[in-house]
Amino acid sequence: MKKALVLGMGASGKAAARVLQKEGWELLCVDDKEPGWVTSSEVQSVKGFDLFVPAPGVPRTHPLYVSALAEKLEIAGEMELALRHLKDHFCIAVTGTNGKTTVVKLIEHVLNCNGHSAVALGNVGDVLIDYLDRKKPGEILVIEVSSFQLETLHTKAFDVGLILNITEDHLYRYTSFTEYAQTKCHLERYLKSGGRLIVYEEVAKQFAKEFDLPYEVYRGEEIGEVKAAHDRENATAAYLAVKQWVSRESFCRALETFAKPAHRIEFVACIGGVDYYNDSKATNVDAVVRALEAMPSRVLLLAGGVDKGGTFAPLKAFKEKVKEIFAFGESREKIVHELGGDFLVTRCEGMQEALERAKERALDGEVVLLSPGCASFDAFKNYAHRGEEFKKFVNRRI
Repeated sequence: MKKALVLGMGASGKAAARVLQKEGWELLCVDDKEPGWVTSSEVQSVKGFDLFVPAPGVPRTHPLYVSALAEKLEIAGEMELALRHLKDHFCIAVTGTNGKTTVVKLIEHVLNCNGHSAVALGNVGDVLIDYLDRKKPGEILVIEVSSFQLETLHTKAFDVGLILNITEDHLYRYTSFTEYAQTKCHLERYLKSGGRLIVYEEVAKQFAKEFDLPYEVYRGEEIGEVKAAHDRENATAAYLAVKQWVSRESFCRALETFAKPAHRIEFVACIGGVDYYNDSKATNVDAVVRALEAMPSRVLLLAGGVDKGGTFAPLKAFKEKVKEIFAFGESREKIVHELGGDFLVTRCEGMQEALERAKERALDGEVVLLSPGCASFDAFKNYAHRGEEFKKFVNRRI
């Protein structure tokens, strides 16, 4: 019987283990955080295993990962295991730094509005391997793929690959921005023969040498009534992915009924003439830049959380637009250090205090914007939990 070691028993690890068990594999399931599982320190050796399945959050520097590489074990993540069973489906893959979920959901929406059965999967929510139990012949799969998931792919499974913007993110995991970007660009390796690769213009300029296959280049075009630059870019990418099925006119009609996922420059309320926006999904600085560009007036910015290794320096371009920054969480001292010479920066213990202080300082016509530029795990389960708490505080009139 073949043996597999599954490391990380979150949603993807548990799903991978279920499928492997059905296929008759002998499993060792390991987790260092969740109680009830074997811990990595208890694993004496990876010798004797045929397959190593790391969860996306497991870095390649983990001792068991290092050992698996040294022993030349087959290494495949949950997404790779799923794609091996989905070669008969038309698959659209979307990666990049910001906008992935929005583009994936928009593609799904437009296709379904125009009579083509499509489902959003992958890093967008549902674990891809769970789709095997409910797959429908002919359904188009729109798959959000993170850099972490790309690290353990091997199968040429995608008919269309979209690479959106690539900016600094997850630098705690990668040795450099270049390594992070190269991982994203490796999406082309997993295209089927004759598959289409679509690349954002700035990425094509900066990383052209990473691509061996022909690719289409896009930038934000005028599509429908879309105004914000980042929304134009997302709409253009989505249109290019579906244009073989959907006319531009039909795409624009579907776009009118599309609701962006929550926590992405989401208007919450107007209180006392002050608009409150929840952009909790902005977990890197480039996303904060996009949010600030979209704001119609002066901004009181709530930023902070767990630092991801990038710099906050790009925010200096908004000296005239940002009235004050309220820095909270683990990264507040870094924000003060990098931006304190250019902005009024107020230290706050947590997000609620930051919101309370911003409310006191905001004037009629101004905007209070939660756009943290950081991960949320110092105080929240995830970005969605952070965003929901923000909305709850706002709607309670703070």
